[in-house]
Amino acid sequence: MPSRTWIGWYGKLPFLGDFTRSGLSPRFIAAWDGWMQDLFCAGRLALGARWQACYLTAPIWRFALPGGVCGPEPVAGIVMPSVDRVGRMFPLCLVFETPLCSTFVLSALAPVFEGLEQAALDALEDGATLTWLENTLAGVSGQISVLETPGLLSDFASVPGDPEARLPARSAASEPFSYWTSTHEGRTRQITAARMPSGPELANAFFDKDAPVWSTTDQILQRYRNDAIRKC
Repeated sequence: MPSRTWIGWYGKLPFLGDFTRSGLSPRFIAAWDGWMQDLFCAGRLALGARWQACYLTAPIWRFALPGGVCGPEPVAGIVMPSVDRVGRMFPLCLVFETPLCSTFVLSALAPVFEGLEQAALDALEDGATLTWLENTLAGVSGQISVLETPGLLSDFASVPGDPEARLPARSAASEPFSYWTSTHEGRTRQITAARMPSGPELANAFFDKDAPVWSTTDQILQRYRNDAIRKC
């Protein structure tokens, strides 16, 4: 990636016949593509006959990835379900480099993520072109400079996640973690995973916005009450 404020992309779009990419290193694309292909396979197995319907209505995920997972630098961005001109499914990701990987990035750059999500959704509409996408992302990229404000990162403190939506980490604490969040119909869902989300449960959570793992606050509180009663 040529600069921290450059927003690159990779994936499929309805006005193109195959994959499109821009501004992302071959190392990032190879790692991202391999991970997504594995997640696709896990999602198909987990969701069975519901796979296509779940994929096409899956939420847009915002993410922050640690360095060394998809290239040497930490990156952040969004990933959205998409298809190419003939209907072959593969998500579109819009990505930029960040100074660090943390939930702080997801919070501090909320306007950037909102701009990326709107650009991705607009790219699905008739009349969208690669030139339009490039110009739109150039407009969004100017807001990323907030992370370079002197002293901002030195005062960083972890932003607590939403405990009702977070899935437990899947491996040892020494692993680098990636952070994922989406909001749909007023509900926020979060995934915190060692390196990248993987396996059938996380694939189910990633593609199915109504997956059983997404418990509501009331359900969690009731579970705690039931556990307390059993211990009495």
